[in-house]
Amino acid sequence: MNRTLAGLVLALCAGAVSANTYTFSAADTGWVGADGFNNGSNALNNYFAGYCSTTYCTASPSEEYRNFFQFDTAGLVGKVTSAVLQINLHDVQNLQSPQVNYVLTALTGTSFDALGAGTVYGVYSGGPSDANQWVDISLDAASFAAIASGQFGLGGRITDLQPLSTAAQYLFGYSGQSDQGRAQLLVTTSPVPEPETWALLLIGSVAVVARRKRSAATAC
Repeated sequence: MNRTLAGLVLALCAGAVSANTYTFSAADTGWVGADGFNNGSNALNNYFAGYCSTTYCTASPSEEYRNFFQFDTAGLVGKVTSAVLQINLHDVQNLQSPQVNYVLTALTGTSFDALGAGTVYGVYSGGPSDANQWVDISLDAASFAAIASGQFGLGGRITDLQPLSTAAQYLFGYSGQSDQGRAQLLVTTSPVPEPETWALLLIGSVAVVARRKRSAATAC
């Protein structure tokens, strides 16, 4: 009987702390240029970031672009314990160092100056060797409350672009040409046990203690 009750308590504990995993596809992505020009609102929009050039797009090489991602996270249950932005780098061009830093911040607006300028949530460090690869960018605990709110956004920019030249320097080129370009947010939560779970856990614990006391009394 003692082992049975102990097993019940352990089973309840395991159920109380089991994690849930959620995957959210981006509801909206896009880019904004330094002059305010943007590509509008669409879940499959290109999310280019960096300097462009007339070779690769219609903008001049003096035009920097930043990007954004928005997710509908309604339906999350429990406390957020981890979050990852899963994203394809697509085309990477002429980054003049072997590694660049791309920063993701709280989305406080979709103006150029607001993107990549809020509270830092995560950083990607890499370069041309990651072209056309999916990368996972871990988001830190500062993002968890915003994720749990039901609507979550990120602004992004490359923080160490080299001095302007005629060459393009960018990540995420041609990222809006197929659904393969769609960013995903992977979220893990630790569910809050229902009141009845706590009640059963308490009853099981009390029963185990009572059983032990009776066994001790019999032994004496």
